[in-house]
Amino acid sequence: MKNIRSAKRVNDAVRKIFILTLVMALSISSIPMSQAYADTKKEITYTVKRGDTLGKIAKQYNTSVTQFAKLNNIQDVNYIKVGQELLIPGLATKIVKNQSELDEALSSNLYGTIKIESKKAIRFNISNKKYNNIILIVNAPNASVSNKATFQQINIKDLNENGWKELGKKNSFVIEAKNLHMVIDKSATIANITTAKDVDSLTVKNNSAKNLVVKTKDGSVTIEKKQVTYIVNGEKVEANPKPTVVPKPTKKPNSTKKPQPTLQPTQVPQPTLQPTLKPTQVPQPTQRPQPTLEPTQVPQPTQTPYPTLQPTQVPQPTAVPTQTPEPTKLLPCDIADFSTWKLQLPTPNETMTGVEEITADRLVNGYEGPNFYVDQNDGGIVMSSPVDGFKTANTTYSRSELRELIDGKTASVNWYWKGTHILRTSEMVTEVPSNGKTIVSQIHGIWPNGENGPVLIKVQYEYLTKSVGVYIKTAAYNSAADKKFYFSDVDLNQRFDTEIKIVEGVAYVTISSNGRSETYAYDFLGNDSSWESQLGYFKVGNYVQDSVKDYEGEGATVKVYKIETFHDDNFVKPVPIESLVMLQDNVTMGIGETMKLETQCTPIDTVNKAVTWSVVEGNENLAVNNQGVITAIAEGTAKVRATSVENTTVYTECSIEIVKEITQEVKAVYEQNFGTDAPYDITSADEIGLLPSGATNVSVVNEDGNYVLKFFDKDESGSAKAGI
Repeated sequence: MKNIRSAKRVNDAVRKIFILTLVMALSISSIPMSQAYADTKKEITYTVKRGDTLGKIAKQYNTSVTQFAKLNNIQDVNYIKVGQELLIPGLATKIVKNQSELDEALSSNLYGTIKIESKKAIRFNISNKKYNNIILIVNAPNASVSNKATFQQINIKDLNENGWKELGKKNSFVIEAKNLHMVIDKSATIANITTAKDVDSLTVKNNSAKNLVVKTKDGSVTIEKKQVTYIVNGEKVEANPKPTVVPKPTKKPNSTKKPQPTLQPTQVPQPTLQPTLKPTQVPQPTQRPQPTLEPTQVPQPTQTPYPTLQPTQVPQPTAVPTQTPEPTKLLPCDIADFSTWKLQLPTPNETMTGVEEITADRLVNGYEGPNFYVDQNDGGIVMSSPVDGFKTANTTYSRSELRELIDGKTASVNWYWKGTHILRTSEMVTEVPSNGKTIVSQIHGIWPNGENGPVLIKVQYEYLTKSVGVYIKTAAYNSAADKKFYFSDVDLNQRFDTEIKIVEGVAYVTISSNGRSETYAYDFLGNDSSWESQLGYFKVGNYVQDSVKDYEGEGATVKVYKIETFHDDNFVKPVPIESLVMLQDNVTMGIGETMKLETQCTPIDTVNKAVTWSVVEGNENLAVNNQGVITAIAEGTAKVRATSVENTTVYTECSIEIVKEITQEVKAVYEQNFGTDAPYDITSADEIGLLPSGATNVSVVNEDGNYVLKFFDKDESGSAKAGI
C-alpha cells in the first residue's frame, strides 16, 4: 500500500506540473505578438526540413535569401543542413552595446527586437525613421537615450534616472525601470505609456501639446500638457514637487495580499497524512479501516503490481531514440538547390536516342541514382561516369553533369555578358581514368538560335600533374586556342573551391585549396568583340575526358559539396583599386621604337581599371599616349607613370633606357602543329604567341632587307615565317 500511495502522489504531482505547464503555454500564446517578442528569451527560429531550400524558406517568411544568409552567416546559400536552426529575418533579436552597433542593427532590416544593453554612461541617439516592425528594449542603467524614431513598442527595463528624451511619433512605452525621468518634447506624440508593478517612481515632463495617459497597476493617471507629474507606486502625487521630497514609500497592505498565507507551502504536503506513509505503520492492521484485509495479505507482491510499472511508464527512455535516426539519410536536394539545373547522366534514355536527363522538378523532389547520390559520411554529392558510358550527341566523352537552366525549364533561356554572373563550387575528385583528366565546371557558349558555341572556360582536374587547369578560349570559334593557367599541388581526394565570375565581359576564375588561392583574369569582350553575339550557361560535375576502356570499371568520380549561382544583368559590385603594378620594368629601347606598356590592378577584379599615362622624367627622350604606347625619341633615360583614374593616390612607374642602336632579339611569336592545325596567315596577325616546342629548326634570315623568323615542322615538309 505504501508503494501504491507513493505512485499516486507522483502521478498527482505530474498532473499538477503538466496542468501548470499547459496553463503557462496558453498564457504565453495569448500574449499579443509584439509583447511576446519583447518578453521571450529564446530566439524564434526555423528548423530546416528535408527538401527545404533557402529560397523556399525565405518566401515562406516574405523575406529574401540574402537576408537569411546575412543573418545566419551563411556563406553558401545553396548549402543548408536538415535540422539546422535558422534565425528568421524580422523576428530575430540583436543585442547592441554602442551607437555604431545600434545604427547597424536598425539599418539592416534583419531584426524584430533590438536590445540596448550597456553599463557605460553613454548617450544613444536614434534618428527620425519609422521602425514599425521593431521592438526596442533598453537595459542600460547608466545610459541615456534621445529618440526621434517610431517603433512598434519601446520597453525600458533600466535606464539612467534622467535617461529618456522622446521626440518621436505615436510610440507605445512599457516602463519597467525602477526610477525614470522622461521628457516629452513639444514635437512628440505618445500613443500610450504603461508601467510595471514594481516601478517605484516615474517622472514625466510633458512639453507636448496633448495630454498623456499613463496606465499604472492601480488605474490610469492623466498628465496634462506642459506639466510635470510624479507617479509613485501607481499613484499620482502633487505636481512639480522637488525630487528630493518624494520618498519611496513602503508598500501599503491591500486586500489582495491578505489571503496570501493560504498559499504557503505548509499546506501543500498536508503533514497530517504523513504518518500513514511511515514504514513502521505499514504492517499495523489495526490502523487500516478495511477489516477484510488481513495482515498476511499486505506484503504479498501479487497485490502490489504498481511499483514494477513506475520506472517504465514515467520516463519511457526507449521511445525517444527510435525517432531520431529517421532523417539521417541525406539526398542531393538536401545539399544544393537544383531548381535551375538539369542532370545529364552516362546512361541512355528510354528511346535510346540520347542520354538520360533528370529535370529540375525531379532533382528538387529528391532524385538519386547510382551515378548521383550523397556520400552519407561527408555530405558530398557523388557524380560518377564510366569512360564507356552513353554520350550526348556529337560528343566523344560521357558525363554525369549538371547543366544550368536559368528558368528551370528550357535550355533556350541563357545569360548575357552584361552585369555579373557567378558560379561557385566546392569539389573533390576521388577517381580518374587512365589519362587522369575530368572537367569539373564550365562556361559553355550558345548562339541565340540554340546552336552550341565554344566552351569559354573549362576547369579540369589533371591527376598526372596534380593540378587544376583553367582553360580560357581566346576567340569566339571552336578551334581557337586556349589560354592556360594551372593551380598546382591538388591531389586526389583533396577538396578545392572554384569561383567563375563574369563582370561586364571580363572573366575571373579563382581556385582555392588548403589555404592557397589564385585568380586568373581574361577580358573576353576586350580581346574579341564577336563574343557579344553569344550567350552562356554554367555546367558542374564530372565530364570525364577519356573514352578508351583500359580496364573494367574505368571512369571518373567527383564529389560536389557546394553549388551556388548568381545572375544580375544590371549589377556590378564596386571593387575599389588597392594597388597597381607595371608588367614591364627596366625597358631598353632603340631610338624610334614603340612599345605598349601594361598594368595590372589589385584586386585583380577591380571594376575601374582605367589609368592615365604620363612621363614624369625625361620628357625630351620619350613620349607616351593615352593607351600607354611609348615612343623613344632621343638617347637617355625616362620614367613613365600610370595613375589610377578611380584613386589618384594609386600609381606605378616604369624606367626606360633609350639607346642609339639596339641588338635585334628574336622572339618566338607563333606555334603550329603542321600535322593537325589548319594553315594560318601569320602576316595578318597583330600578335601571336609561340612555343618553340612546335618546331625543330628555327632561323632568322634576311630577305630583301627584312629580317624574317623562319621555322620548320619536324619533317621539314612545311614551313612558315614571320617578319620581325
